[in-house]
Amino acid sequence: MNIPIIFVGFLAFILIFRLRIFRIDRSGHDKRKQFWDREEQAMFTRSHPLNELPFIEPSCLSLPLKQREQLSEEVLKKEKELLIAIKKPMLNIRNKSNTDLKLEYGAGNLSILTEYEHNYNTCLQLVYQLGELLNESRHFDDAIDVLSMGMDMNTDISEHYILLAKLYVLNRDKNNLEQLIAKAENCPSLLKGKILNNLNRMHNNL
Repeated sequence: MNIPIIFVGFLAFILIFRLRIFRIDRSGHDKRKQFWDREEQAMFTRSHPLNELPFIEPSCLSLPLKQREQLSEEVLKKEKELLIAIKKPMLNIRNKSNTDLKLEYGAGNLSILTEYEHNYNTCLQLVYQLGELLNESRHFDDAIDVLSMGMDMNTDISEHYILLAKLYVLNRDKNNLEQLIAKAENCPSLLKGKILNNLNRMHNNL
């Protein structure tokens, strides 16, 4: 009895499909086991001193702002918030998971490390917001100084890059714009492509 070629091909397809599903399941199981093994180890890691951590200490050369009599209450209020935020301990640990942090510094330090990261993200947001307010108030030089401080802190806020680039274009400052593009090449933001497209377009039109 001859078995139809189509039927043989169908059986082969089923076997290959089941084999691939088995491999995927096994791979997923291995990854889950690896994750929980690391998590268990992390939970029992003793806490380590945090004195040697690379704390971020922003340069405050652009603060307090000059020509204060010309600044709005909104700008001055945001500046005050930023000056308070700058004094708090800050860490850029965006590339580390909670498990990584517990393994490296101990489970008991996770909450304080999370607080330091929150301080960092809050400070970056305030830097951008102050720069935006200064730009809207047409205090362009102050806006550039403040936004540049955020760049020194390795911001990943896409609007931060774009606003600073617009100010460089306004000043016909091609050199600093090119430096900003080079910095954006290493930007950790998920919107890196969007940032570079915008900056390169502005550069081409300058």
